[in-house]
Amino acid sequence: RSVNSNNFLKHFRQVNSDRLDKCVTHRDYTWSARDKIAAGSKLSDVVDLGVDRLNFAADSLNVLLRELKLNSNKGNCKVLMQVDGVNSLFSDHTMIHRDKR
Repeated sequence: RSVNSNNFLKHFRQVNSDRLDKCVTHRDYTWSARDKIAAGSKLSDVVDLGVDRLNFAADSLNVLLRELKLNSNKGNCKVLMQVDGVNSLFSDHTMIHRDKR
């Protein structure tokens, strides 16, 4: 699961790097004693943490989605979310039956 989240975050960062600096976090997030992100930090910090630390990639993706919604509601950015297969990021298996295609 974390590998899929990590890959998503890498691609998201590559495509949206210029837009992430305009968005900020609205609350403090603590992943460990060493890894913390304070309220008001750039949203790119959350993405970078998920890319750099595989263990926190899924949580970073959840925070990213939550914070994008908050930033969009405050007018900091515009969001169009189009994701195919988002459930594959959070489950150990898929419901695809290859023999019935």
